[in-house]
Amino acid sequence: MNTGTQLFHFYSETGILDQNDDDGVLFGETLPCFSPEGLSKVLEIHIAEIDTLRAKLPFGSLKELELFLLRGFTFNEYEALFDLGIKEKDFVLYPAFRSLWIHSESQRRKIIYKIEKQNFNDYLALLQKCLKQFNPPLFSFFFPAHPAC
Repeated sequence: MNTGTQLFHFYSETGILDQNDDDGVLFGETLPCFSPEGLSKVLEIHIAEIDTLRAKLPFGSLKELELFLLRGFTFNEYEALFDLGIKEKDFVLYPAFRSLWIHSESQRRKIIYKIEKQNFNDYLALLQKCLKQFNPPLFSFFFPAHPAC
């Protein structure tokens, strides 16, 4: 029994927007750069799927690296860049370090000198750089050619 009215249209199981839904109204669209929570949630789901596939492969193998390059990194993983307790020998174990190809303390310091730990825009800029180079389809999804992004 439907006791209320939906505000938004929902996507069907096929991923197609059901614009014929009489219970909802198409409220509009937004860009990922305007919805940090939405971007984070979609990226978390994407990363979980990539990590599930990577877990079946030997760490450091060519296939595992190829999948890792498609991964990206979360805001929490970005914040690890500022943890000065992480030693160079362990950088490879942290997704943000590995995604940004940070292998030395001097490389890390060059990056974190210009950015802030709690700044989502700084995180987005690093993520954008990473995805543009290694995952153009995901880059295009999260950072469409729009002057505001």
